[in-house]
Amino acid sequence: MHEGVESMRPYNQFPQNEQDWQAWVDMERWRAAATRSYVNPAIVTLILYFCCYVPGLIANLVYLVAAWDTRQQVRRAPEGLGCLVALLLVFGIGPIAALFLAYFLAMQLP
Repeated sequence: MHEGVESMRPYNQFPQNEQDWQAWVDMERWRAAATRSYVNPAIVTLILYFCCYVPGLIANLVYLVAAWDTRQQVRRAPEGLGCLVALLLVFGIGPIAALFLAYFLAMQLP
């Protein structure tokens, strides 16, 4: 065998006591949250907006809340957060604002 192979420790060696275990779990949760991307959920939300408005709006809000929670946990914006905000502004609030504007303009006609 190669020299020193027996002394090598595995990369993800589990901690032995409860306090170290909790710190390790917290670190792994942070690492998983830091690498989370919301680009694919934004694409799914865009497709849902084109298929049907209400499921797209619900998916957008769910993913946006999850991305916001990730931002609070990691202290930086995850990938795709801006996409979800833009989708909410353009496809979520935009059509509703356009309908209200059209209604009020129609009420002004003689």
